[in-house]
Amino acid sequence: MSQLEGIGRSDLGAYNAAGAATLRRFLVDEPMRDSAAWLSKLMQEDELLGVRIMEVRDAYAKEDFEWPNLQRLALEGLAEDNTRLLRKHATQRFGTLLEQTGSSGGEGPAAPEQ
Repeated sequence: MSQLEGIGRSDLGAYNAAGAATLRRFLVDEPMRDSAAWLSKLMQEDELLGVRIMEVRDAYAKEDFEWPNLQRLALEGLAEDNTRLLRKHATQRFGTLLEQTGSSGGEGPAAPEQ
């Protein structure tokens, strides 16, 4: 957004008010689920704006993107998902075993004789 608004530039003549307005409206009207599909739709509406966004995102990914932070977030999400899925599976599995043991009339396996 700042690229379109000229923030950080000494040349305010580079400000693209129409592009900034289009981008703001498009961000509100079009949910971004798939970035390539979203960008394709934007380019149908404003081709130069779409190309500019492609240039900026490429430069950002190469020069400024925080890859270590992305890796940390991905690993945290993966660990949370794995824990949640294992808990769900264990609850289902052991819940079924407890129900089977309880429905047999017994109190579980007999204790070994000593």
